[in-house]
Amino acid sequence: MSDVDQWLAAYASAAGIGNPTDDDRRALEALVAQAQAEHPTLEVDTLAFAQRLGECVAADESTTLDNIRAGELYLTHACATGDTKAIERFRRVFGADIDRVLDRARSTGTPQEELRQTVEVKLFAGRDGTPHIAKYGGRGSLQGWVRVVVSRLVIDHMRSHAAEPEAPVQPSFADALGDAGLDPSLQLLRERYRDDVHGAMEHAFGELTQKERRLLRGALIDHLGTDDLGAMYGVHRTTAARWLEKARLRLVELTHAALQDRLGGEEATVRGLVALVRSQLDVSVERLLASKASE
Repeated sequence: MSDVDQWLAAYASAAGIGNPTDDDRRALEALVAQAQAEHPTLEVDTLAFAQRLGECVAADESTTLDNIRAGELYLTHACATGDTKAIERFRRVFGADIDRVLDRARSTGTPQEELRQTVEVKLFAGRDGTPHIAKYGGRGSLQGWVRVVVSRLVIDHMRSHAAEPEAPVQPSFADALGDAGLDPSLQLLRERYRDDVHGAMEHAFGELTQKERRLLRGALIDHLGTDDLGAMYGVHRTTAARWLEKARLRLVELTHAALQDRLGGEEATVRGLVALVRSQLDVSVERLLASKASE
C-alpha cells in the first residue's frame, strides 16, 4: 500500500467516510503536499496528519478538504505533538499578535514574560497533556484563532487576579495626569502647586478601594475597554462602565478633600486645582503614555 493510500485510509476512518473517492484521494494528496511546502523544515508524521484532517472534517460539517487550511493545521498539529521547531515557528509568526493581547493584562501586575509563559503552557501543554493548540480545526484564519484564544486566556487570568493586590501605585502616574494639554491658567496652578497636587492625588488613590484602583489603572493606563473590565469581574459591560465612572468621581472628590486639608481656606485655588485633576482624567491614554515615556 502506498503512502497516499495509507493517508486516505487514515483520513476516511477519522472522518467517518466509508468509501472515499478518487477526488478525496487527489485532494488529500494535494493538501499534504501544500502543507509540507509551507513548512519545509518541519518533520511531521504525515499519516497522523491525514488522520487529523479527518478528525477536523468529522468535527465540523462545514469543513471539507476544499476549504480546510492545511498549512496552518499542519503547523498546529506539529506544535501539539511537542515539536520544538514548530513551536519556535509559531512564536515567530504569531508572537507580535500574542504580545498585543498580553498588554491588556498589565493591570494585574503580572510581568509580561510570566504571563506569556502561562499562556504558552496552556497552548502547548494544557491540562492532562491536552494542549489548547490542538483545538484549532483548520476552518478559519489561524491568526484570528490565536487572537481570540489568547484573549480568552488573558481574560481568565485577569478575572482570577481581580481580587489579588495590584502593583503599587507609582508616583509618576500622578505626574502624568498633569502633563498634557493644559489651559495656561491651569498650567500656572500646576507649576505652583505641583507637590500639593501630587500629594493629594497619591493620598486619594490610597483612599480608593482596591477595585476602584484596578478599574482606573485598567482604563487609564492599560487602555482596557468596558468589555475587558467587565470580564475581569464577571459583570456586564454597563456595570463595569458604571463602576468606572464612580471610581473616577471618587478620585476627584477625594483629591478635592485632600487639597482642602493641605491648602486650608484657599477655596478658589482648590477649585482650580480640582479642575486640573478633572480635566486630566479625561486625557487620552495615548497622551498619558507619551508623557510617561518622556519622563
